[in-house]
Amino acid sequence: MHRRTSNKDAQKAYRKKQEEITNLMVNIQRKLRRHAGESVHWGHVGDLGHVEELLGQIDEFLG
Repeated sequence: MHRRTSNKDAQKAYRKKQEEITNLMVNIQRKLRRHAGESVHWGHVGDLGHVEELLGQIDEFLG
């Protein structure tokens, strides 16, 4: 049997997901700052290209 939930429950869950995503973004920014350290090479550039592609997909998904 299905348990019916209210819009209030959905709003609460939505805010929780937004908070979790914000935490992920903060962690990503921190990791980006320390990613290459002092010696940048083309592998690092490729890494960031991949990150950019994935973030672009997210941006497109959210419209």
